[in-house]
Amino acid sequence: MDYSVTGELGELGGNPPSSETELGGRIASVVRLYKTKKLASLAAGVRVDMLTRYEKGLNVPAFDVLARLAAPHGVDLNWLATGKGTMHQAAPMPAQPEPAPAAAAPTLIDFVLMGRLNEALKALYKDEGIRIDDRGFGELLAEKYEEIATATDDPDERIAMVKLIISQLRKELRSGHTRTANGNGSA
Repeated sequence: MDYSVTGELGELGGNPPSSETELGGRIASVVRLYKTKKLASLAAGVRVDMLTRYEKGLNVPAFDVLARLAAPHGVDLNWLATGKGTMHQAAPMPAQPEPAPAAAAPTLIDFVLMGRLNEALKALYKDEGIRIDDRGFGELLAEKYEEIATATDDPDERIAMVKLIISQLRKELRSGHTRTANGNGSA
């Protein structure tokens, strides 16, 4: 069936627009706000190929993916989800958060970094066949997150540091000098 329409705006051909393709177009508009598609995918917490599928309307992202993609550029989530309103919120958020004064303001969490570090730590302990209790794991995750977050603000450098930290922890685990099932250090 042909859905072509001719009218004041000329010919609109092919398939009727769907909510997925319209959402994909809005996602593509947000992605263009980033310097590279790779940076947009890091912010969204998805692979570049999945982000491309979202842009083409082939897949529909979860809300948290949209929120992570939109937040750094002050994109209105209502506009992103529905197309209603304007793209940017009334007062756009800065692309990079201002450094927090020491011990005063709460720390902003880099959700992409936290997720990647969480996944990498879980995989490491699973691969090494070592149990760690939830509390010990949470403390280790927070400790390593803080190491990375205080070292650099660059998203690419932070992801690279996850790999380095995992490599260091693997060596420590194999030598027996790190947290074990109860979260305590072992010697």
